[in-house]
Amino acid sequence: MSPLLTKAATSLHLLLAHHSPWVLVGAFSGSVIFVISINEFTLWARLALFSASMIIGTISSDCTASVLSTLLSRYLDITVNIPPAIGATVTAVTAVRLLMGFNKKISGKMVNTNEKERSNNENR
Repeated sequence: MSPLLTKAATSLHLLLAHHSPWVLVGAFSGSVIFVISINEFTLWARLALFSASMIIGTISSDCTASVLSTLLSRYLDITVNIPPAIGATVTAVTAVRLLMGFNKKISGKMVNTNEKERSNNENR
């Protein structure tokens, strides 16, 4: 096994070892749903997005479950304890899509700003 692959596997194991199997299943399910819903990317890009979705879903499962529980109790007057596995699924489905949307919005603003600066410089 190559040293890079060994380091990557060790890092992934250390990252995911502290979570319950249900959180990993939830993150995996959310990542599968996310990857199935995107068609505009190549296979390698989808594999990278799957990995990012899985990692983000696993890491932020507790936070997302807590936020969902708080939102349900505050706005719908329902007191329920959302398990971290559900938080992992929700995060895995939405996190990368949100980051891609923010990136597109920021990139669009940067392009528009650069075009305005060029047109201002040409008018001088």
